[in-house]
Amino acid sequence: MINLTEYIMLLEEYSAIKGKQISLKKENKKAAIVSFGGTSLSSDNVRSVDLIYSREMLENEYGRHVDFVSHIVKGDIDNEYCKDITETKLKDYDEVWVYMAPENAFGGILSADGIELFNQICDYNGTLYGIVADPKIPPTNYGEFLNNRVKRGVLHTDKGNNRDVTDAKFKRFTKKWDNIIIAFGGINYDKFFNEYEEKKDKGTPSHNFKLPISNNTFKWCEFPVFTYYAKKEKYEEKIKDYPYNRKYDLVYFGNNRGGSRDNKLEKYYDVKGLNNYIIGFNYDGFKYCRHTSNGKYVNHDELFKLICENAYATVVIGDELHDNNFMTVRFFEAMLLDIVGFISDEYDTEHKLIKNKELADFIYVKNSDEVKEKIEKIKKNKSLFDKIIKQERAEVNRIYNEYFK
Repeated sequence: MINLTEYIMLLEEYSAIKGKQISLKKENKKAAIVSFGGTSLSSDNVRSVDLIYSREMLENEYGRHVDFVSHIVKGDIDNEYCKDITETKLKDYDEVWVYMAPENAFGGILSADGIELFNQICDYNGTLYGIVADPKIPPTNYGEFLNNRVKRGVLHTDKGNNRDVTDAKFKRFTKKWDNIIIAFGGINYDKFFNEYEEKKDKGTPSHNFKLPISNNTFKWCEFPVFTYYAKKEKYEEKIKDYPYNRKYDLVYFGNNRGGSRDNKLEKYYDVKGLNNYIIGFNYDGFKYCRHTSNGKYVNHDELFKLICENAYATVVIGDELHDNNFMTVRFFEAMLLDIVGFISDEYDTEHKLIKNKELADFIYVKNSDEVKEKIEKIKKNKSLFDKIIKQERAEVNRIYNEYFK
């Protein structure tokens, strides 16, 4: 348990930390994407899609030559750019990009490949990047996670007991990790860093929690993988003019992540006078919104048709760490599909995302009363409905062109 003096010193330390943004330039370099998490490259998996498009974006927009080097590729894809970590040396790459995934040692068992990755990063002298595609999975020190488990005697690999994570190796790993460049999928890593620390400091700081910093400075670059994803996901094959008359007013699609998002869902979707549809999970707490897909998983390719055939609109909401910083996949899907994508003011308080003033005036909403009023307008006016959808798609093109000039 940390004492009050240490806690105050920790707060003072973090208050002095400043971020340095760098530009990700187009360069002819050899790069490896790795992950400590057990993510596969199945296209049905959300994290796999992040990985696949991260690689494609680095190659097509930033000139890298990229391999997947990890245990994540085993049994999934057999091609020339998937390399086994146990047969490949990271030192042969100019850059290593670590995709942030949840710490995972279920039952105290860690894949031996995870230890191999740890060992190779300890000795890596090239440029190290950390991909933060989801702000709920920050770039915490994975070496510290392993080291703590070793000290407690609760870390094993699938090859038996493991004592390979020594204090000396942990210190070498941390030295590398503190100099990592964060490839951030949002707009402002400084804001994310400070907000995450503020949320953490409301309670007792985790013993092994430490965002990467060096000399009270962290380096980061914008990594607009969802912008790239939105333009390259072959939406032209999925976007079509669906019938105008639809059964439901609003549709929400995605997982129930709990916390503050439940309150936002209730604010916009559990509303008397709106006939709403939820896809992907059951939530018994709603009083008025009874329509669900019974919690059944919906295939990604089937989802778009289900959305567009059933509802006029959606409301883009996010977790607190998304708000006013992160253009999520949900934002781009709302802008590209055949629905009106209302945006909660909390998600983009300063209205930075939508530059078309006419469109912005219509789709930004503060409460359910505004949503109900505007839903009635689009249900009575097909020309207005079509116009908004056209403007939304144009905004996605503008955003992409601004990032990838």
